[in-house]
Amino acid sequence: MLSQPCDRALSSMGRILSITALITSLALFIPRTASAQHRVAAPFVDDGTVTLVTDGIAADIDPANNELEFGDSVIRNIDETLVRLAGSTLGSYEPDLATSWSSNADKSVWIFHLRHGVKFHSGRCCLTATDVQYSLTRSVAAGLAGSYMLGRFLTDPTKQIKIVDPYTVEFDLGHSQPFFLSAAGQDYNALILDAKAVQAHKTKSDPWAHNWAQFHDAGTGPYMLQSWTHGEQVVLTRFADYWAGWSGPHFSKVILGNIPDATTRRELM
Repeated sequence: MLSQPCDRALSSMGRILSITALITSLALFIPRTASAQHRVAAPFVDDGTVTLVTDGIAADIDPANNELEFGDSVIRNIDETLVRLAGSTLGSYEPDLATSWSSNADKSVWIFHLRHGVKFHSGRCCLTATDVQYSLTRSVAAGLAGSYMLGRFLTDPTKQIKIVDPYTVEFDLGHSQPFFLSAAGQDYNALILDAKAVQAHKTKSDPWAHNWAQFHDAGTGPYMLQSWTHGEQVVLTRFADYWAGWSGPHFSKVILGNIPDATTRRELM
């Protein structure tokens, strides 16, 4: 395995057979953070640039709206969730932006304790419960394409997501919700954004700033958006201030290209 911090890069891309090669390749440059925290850190080794070509490209990277694999291949690298799947099972989770979590006996109330010192790609430090409350409320209340994913658990997120303190968030779901942890770990619209960065671009006609968020990076992930030529190419670059650090060899730049013709794509690969 080439890298440590997160292998979230393409668990669901297997549904698109035409980009199987991309799935395999992306697993190499996404850091695996959990294991990194329990080892002596090795110096960062720059493995340079990797270029991956597919038959499509991201069109929207707003977690509240994007439902496409191509957008998600970018989102999973620049944004993060409270928890994430651990290994290949669907019932085991590990810390991401939350370091620990718990629920009451009937699993109607869930509490997450947040990681300290997490820096956003915007340069702002640090992530707090306000960012979690805003991001997940937005994912439901904006009423965009992905709102149903958390909407089944949060019918009134403005009241159900409560800030206990700057690094503790409570979700009062009203009744037993044993699968809420799975919802908090799905990396389509349960991702946490820089609340201040997003809110700075809201307008009267676009109160949740979707017009800005669909094209801009407001995340905390290991890679950040460097450039985007719409319909052609997305370039991601290593986020040097990533909270989990960079130990060992990793690609410092990733180029995702759109080559619709299968023959040309195979020749390039």
